[in-house]
Amino acid sequence: MKNHSDTILQLATARAKAAVHIIRISGPEAISFTRAHTRPQPRQARRIYYSSFINGKKKIDKIICFIFKAPVSYSGENMAEIHCHGSLLIVNEIIKTGIQHGLRVAGPGEFTQRAFLNGKMNIYQAEAVNTLINTRNDYLKENSLRLLKNKHAYKFESIKKSLIDICADLETAIEFPEQYTNYNKKTTYKKFSRLLCRHLNYLQTIVANYDKGCKIDSGIKVGIYGQPNSGKSTLMNLLLKEERVLVTKFKGTTRDFVKEEIFIKGFPVSLYDTAGIRTASDQLEKKSITRSLNLIKKMDIIIYLLQTKRDIDYFKKKQHHFSGKSIIFYLNKKDLLKPARIKQLQTRADQNGIKISRKTSLLDNRDLNYIEKDIYRFICKNYSPDQTNPALQNERQKIVIQKIITVLQQMLKLCEKKENEEILIEEIRKLNNLLDELNIRYNEEDIINRIFSKFCLGK
Repeated sequence: MKNHSDTILQLATARAKAAVHIIRISGPEAISFTRAHTRPQPRQARRIYYSSFINGKKKIDKIICFIFKAPVSYSGENMAEIHCHGSLLIVNEIIKTGIQHGLRVAGPGEFTQRAFLNGKMNIYQAEAVNTLINTRNDYLKENSLRLLKNKHAYKFESIKKSLIDICADLETAIEFPEQYTNYNKKTTYKKFSRLLCRHLNYLQTIVANYDKGCKIDSGIKVGIYGQPNSGKSTLMNLLLKEERVLVTKFKGTTRDFVKEEIFIKGFPVSLYDTAGIRTASDQLEKKSITRSLNLIKKMDIIIYLLQTKRDIDYFKKKQHHFSGKSIIFYLNKKDLLKPARIKQLQTRADQNGIKISRKTSLLDNRDLNYIEKDIYRFICKNYSPDQTNPALQNERQKIVIQKIITVLQQMLKLCEKKENEEILIEEIRKLNNLLDELNIRYNEEDIINRIFSKFCLGK
């Protein structure tokens, strides 16, 4: 584990030209260093000072600075922050001054690691900090803030306590049967099974929440499909709110899929415009269509645009490619179709088992809003986490929780078979060891260093 008796400093903002940069300092020399190189000096903690940063007689910049005295700081140590102008030349001079003073440049996550080691937060809160920085969706952001606010947002400690209580009852029944006259194996095992089921449901829920959060964070994949000139590229451009894809009256203009990212009500969406699906003679277009069809298996949602009977018949012919996929069908270009024609197409679609969600015209902004709402509703229906429970933060936690779930499922089977108490006690000990692994002891240096090495610099 890194030396935590020294003083560290690091740039907390992105290393690029900016309006303002923030340099963080933590450790026993943080306050004395800041005072030695600022005029006027920050005397009172948690108060903002407008000062000059100096190195000897050289004035480096006009800054804002403030200090925090241990233990009332983010890391639990003496800390200081220097807000300077956003030139990397200035940043480098301030950091160089710190190195000359004996400070060390911090590695990734060292400030949060010190906060964890100094008891300012538990390991789950520390990991929530990293998730909060890296997430791209509102759910994981809110989940991380929930964990930062409440040290006991997870029920792992109460699960462990309940298991210890059961273990104590079983051991008492074995060791002192003459004193434990009220013990009834059938009743105890039934009560224990109910408890295990509650724990199992809770753990499966927070794993499922994590999986859904990861899926949302990676971007829901939405593919736009249909025959040539059905309006696919137009829809792509409208959703992007820019002319990203060429739109022409000629069929087969799109020869490869185009991928772009948008946000729909806070959800990241990976949008794919694909080559028009039809029977083609051109070899290049054939390859484009094959690639579009192969891409279907990666899609979470398919938007399929229909306009003619031929579109409906061709989809029916290629339907096996879309098997098992969630498809939203739109009868597009309604502004060009007569009511009688629309009715005929609706009937043809019904006969082929195609459920048209709505008739659309991409010239009408209201229809574009409806399409966005349809995508949003689908995401909420399929990827909305259980809001009553938190989500896990990372794969480390998920791997351990899955081991715990396996042991819990095994214990339920043992209870059903009315196995000996000694066997259940051994399984409970396994669970407690896994819960300790989840929580991480302070002396597990390699694990702690691996966790915090994934954080960004300055955090």
